[in-house]
Amino acid sequence: MVPGRDSNNYEFQLTGTEPGLVAYYRLNHGFINANNTGVTTATDVLDNNGTLTGFALTGATSNWVQGNVSGTCAAFSAPEINITGNSNSIVDGDNTPSATDNTDFGGTNPGVPVSKTYTIENTGTATLNVSTINISGTNASSFAVSGISLPISISGGNNATFTVTFNETSLGIKNATVNVNSNDCDEALYNYAVQGEITCAPASFTTCPSNITTTADTGLCSAAVHYVATIAPGTPAANVTYTFTGATTGSGIGTGTTSTFNVGVTTVTITAANPCSNVTCSFTVTVTDNQNPKIASCPGNITRTVATGLCGNNVTWVLPPLPPVVDQSLTSINIGTAGTDQWQSFTAGMNGLLT
Repeated sequence: MVPGRDSNNYEFQLTGTEPGLVAYYRLNHGFINANNTGVTTATDVLDNNGTLTGFALTGATSNWVQGNVSGTCAAFSAPEINITGNSNSIVDGDNTPSATDNTDFGGTNPGVPVSKTYTIENTGTATLNVSTINISGTNASSFAVSGISLPISISGGNNATFTVTFNETSLGIKNATVNVNSNDCDEALYNYAVQGEITCAPASFTTCPSNITTTADTGLCSAAVHYVATIAPGTPAANVTYTFTGATTGSGIGTGTTSTFNVGVTTVTITAANPCSNVTCSFTVTVTDNQNPKIASCPGNITRTVATGLCGNNVTWVLPPLPPVVDQSLTSINIGTAGTDQWQSFTAGMNGLLT
């Protein structure tokens, strides 16, 4: 009661913040035209609760009857908002996110969204008009509202749903507040805290090969090289790639083991990357050529008689093909193209050497 004012304001519902207000009993917490046997407490908005006496609270008829009071809102014909998550009510002003009512989104990987659905209930009798739903707080940009067209009107006893999606790339716990604005008499702003966490474990190399030296495969200018690089992939699992520079060039997915390396020195760089790490392993692969040059086939000794009236003769032979071994060349008395007939003029008694 407000001394000196209650008789002038009995037809209006107060806000509960009037100066000098000692107690304020709205007497609107029973059930309309129903059995209110269990209602024995008169609730005071200032927490000075009292006990109802002298009321006929038995039977199908009670003292709670439907009627209207002019002013801020109707005492017995008003909208009443309630919001639930996971079928559990979320108390207006709740600042302790919980998985039980979908206000704690749990942990997820960077860039992997998590969505939760909430239900706006109108437990009152008049139409509940929801004007806006927005996100505020430190990490408001990490959360987004969808799944509802606003403004929306919800008749008594009905409901509507909306979705909040958590999506973030930076690591850590993200906090925000969901704000629902409506024409509810005493909860025009219904808000509650939400949180989600971005989790990520970095990748690492448990083993990285030492520098490798090997010889070229027989008859080749290269060697297939096998090595082992062991990776702890992290969470989410890292993407693994390789790059070759130097005597051998190239890149691809994986570690590159069993690749063919040219004679010379090649630097191998293996990279493992996920949203919270980018680690590398680097070593060299050196392929040497220890094979002597050789001629695959050589013509046998050739004997020719001198040409008539001359002291010599032209001699023809087939130049053998070059073997596929690095740093080898084939020379002869007369150099030509491998695999073709070659000739040289010899004088009597002259020897030729093919090298």
